Amino acid sequence: MKTKNINEIILKSLDSELSEEEKRFLDEEIQKHPELQSERDWHMKLRGEISTLSSAEFSSDFELKVMNRIRTTKHEERESGNLFLQLALPFKRVVLPAMIVLIILLTYNLTITESVSAESLIGMSTVPMEDLFDPGTTLILE
Repeated sequence: MKTKNINEIILKSLDSELSEEEKRFLDEEIQKHPELQSERDWHMKLRGEISTLSSAEFSSDFELKVMNRIRTTKHEERESGNLFLQLALPFKRVVLPAMIVLIILLTYNLTITESVSAESLIGMSTVPMEDLFDPGTTLILE
């Protein structure tokens, strides 16, 4: 038989009577493998220690403490799970000043230029691709 079956029979021998075939098989395996006897003894010792333990008692507010811990853990998981929120929190102090600077720059660019276009808003003009590779245009742009 396999090791899994041997372990099942050892555990079964602790709980109930074994059949004659199972007893014979277990005895044969213990003869072949002495470590099985030490494992069986360990299980018996553990069972004895567990049976001598007193029943566990909890304080009257144990349930309340556990539920509060679960709620805070869920709340922390929810907050830590939101990547956008984690990234946005450090920049809250920067957003308002950056918006003010951006509005000032856009207003300045609009007052300097005569036309209202995307190029004038950002203060850059578009150069066609052909002109970028023309050496003469590069000198004029500089």
